Amino acid sequence: MKHHTFDEIQAKAYKLNNLWKEFIALLETTEESDSGRIFRPNYIGSCRTLDADRMNQIIKEAKELKF
Repeated sequence: MKHHTFDEIQAKAYKLNNLWKEFIALLETTEESDSGRIFRPNYIGSCRTLDADRMNQIIKEAKELKF
């Protein structure tokens, strides 16, 4: 098993943080339909209600962690 240096771990954490921010930004994208309705074209769905609720909670909590 390879041991990573602090700088490698820090670089990976920085990359992960940036990817997460980009992912959240995609989910928060809003557009306006021809009829004037605002909607989000990107979303995550689940046929399991409890899973969908938990995913929404995870995203909400992650957004509150501002780096």
